[in-house]
Amino acid sequence: MLLVTVVVNRLAMALITLAGVAVVVFVLLRVVPGDPISMMISPGASPSDILALKAHYGLDAPLLTQFWIWVKGVVTGDFGTSITLHLYVTEVLASRLPATLELAVLALVVAVGFGGCVAIAGTLMRRTAGETAIDGLNSIMLAVPDFIWALALVLLFAVALPILPLTGRIDPDLAQGFHSRFYLIESILTGRFAVAGNIIQHMAMRRWRSRCRSPP
Repeated sequence: MLLVTVVVNRLAMALITLAGVAVVVFVLLRVVPGDPISMMISPGASPSDILALKAHYGLDAPLLTQFWIWVKGVVTGDFGTSITLHLYVTEVLASRLPATLELAVLALVVAVGFGGCVAIAGTLMRRTAGETAIDGLNSIMLAVPDFIWALALVLLFAVALPILPLTGRIDPDLAQGFHSRFYLIESILTGRFAVAGNIIQHMAMRRWRSRCRSPP
C-alpha cells in the first residue's frame, strides 16, 4: 500500500506540475509582444482577412475560451498547426521523435557507462593520487556550466579540428535505404556499422549544439 500511495502522489504532483506549466506557457504566449496571425498572412492582407483568420483559429475569443479550446484539442490529440511549417504539430512531432529518442537513449547509455567507470576507478584508487585527480576533475566539470563545455566542444571538434559534422543527422550520401526514421537502430540491426558511426558523430555534435542554445 505504501508503494501505491507513493506512486499515486507522484502522479498527482506530475499532473499538477504539467497543468501549471501549461497555464503559464499559454498565458505568456498570449501576453508577449507579437501576433501569430502576422506570421501566417501575407503583408497585403486586408483587416477583414485578418479577422477571418483570427476567427478560424479561435484567437478572437476570450483568453479562457482559447485555453479551453486548447485543452480540448490536447486531450483529443489535436495539437494544432505549426505557424512556421504549416503542418500539423503531431506530424512534426512524429517526424522528429525517432531522432530525439535515439539521442536521449544514447546520451543516457554514455552517461551511465562513463559515470560508472569513473566511480569504479575512484573506488579502486581510494586514498591515492588517482582519487584526488578524479575529484579535482569532477569539481572542475561541475564548476563550469554545461553550455560552456558544449560550446568549447563544438568549437574544438567542428571548427579547430573539423573531425565531426557541424549540422545534420547523417551525411546525405548515406541517407539512403532506410525503412524507418530510427536511423541508428536500423543501421545497427542491418550491420551497417559505418553508417551507425556516422550517425553517432552527428548525434554528438547535435547534443552539444542543443546545450549551447540552452544556458541556465
